[in-house]
Amino acid sequence: MTRKVIAPALKIVTWPLGFIRGPAQVFFVSAMFFLATFLVLTVATANRSFLIEAHTTTLDVVFGEGQNVWRLPEATVCIPLDVPDFASKGPCGIAFEAKGEPSEAIISWAENTKINVSTQSDALQITVLEAPGSDMIERSYFLLSAKSWKSAGALTFRASVIVGQDLQSGSRNLLLNGRWEAREAGLVTSFFRNVTEVVKQGTLPAGSKATVLIDGNPARVYGHFTQSEDNTLYVNVVSQLGNTALQLNSFGLDEPILIEPDWVDSAISSPLLLALAVFFSILASASQVFSDTSSITPRKEAEE
Repeated sequence: MTRKVIAPALKIVTWPLGFIRGPAQVFFVSAMFFLATFLVLTVATANRSFLIEAHTTTLDVVFGEGQNVWRLPEATVCIPLDVPDFASKGPCGIAFEAKGEPSEAIISWAENTKINVSTQSDALQITVLEAPGSDMIERSYFLLSAKSWKSAGALTFRASVIVGQDLQSGSRNLLLNGRWEAREAGLVTSFFRNVTEVVKQGTLPAGSKATVLIDGNPARVYGHFTQSEDNTLYVNVVSQLGNTALQLNSFGLDEPILIEPDWVDSAISSPLLLALAVFFSILASASQVFSDTSSITPRKEAEE
């Protein structure tokens, strides 16, 4: 019974070998096996990182470990009031109170502090949403004029971020436009080229919300934002390497879009894999020519 099962199985496994006749076929099969193995190892050992460049009027930041120090020149600190002051004509509005005169503020953001950065006409507003383990007052915010914001320069962060927000009727703060890239670096390709390769890229639709995930959780990103010419936020972030994915929320969709390049994207976009395929094709052709030449020569000698 065992022989009856094993014998047909061996025929199925060895059936492709019946087509291997001569060195050219052997080389072709070996090359295909090598390329397939290389592709599998490349995908299996690859670490992916996402780049996001965007113009937006809103950005959520949850600070991580490490130094996150911002210098805010001529900043007005606005503290929430228990009861609105309808007679107030200050820069903070009726629901907030200005804490002293505008002055330079140097802030060292604590880990897990969550803020929202948004543009308000010709000003920049940095609102403290959550501040666990910190003496900052939640809902308070820092207000900078366009001139003060420009002198602040680039403000960097090590954090998880959300670029844009869910679009609703009347929304004033939203993602305007942007682009993203998925970059991969792997153990196998590092032996040949110590570079990251762009395996997929696309644009960020206006009004969408973008964030990078790693294994389903917010990924750490390293980035900064600056003041653009139209007083909006120019944001540039690069995520940590790993099993990352880009999540996009757009108005009208029931579920967010998850962008996670697969082995097809890696194969199409890899210059190294394409170069190896061309190299083995040339060798296979050369092997075929050599095989044909070797088979013709003895035949001619026999005729003579």
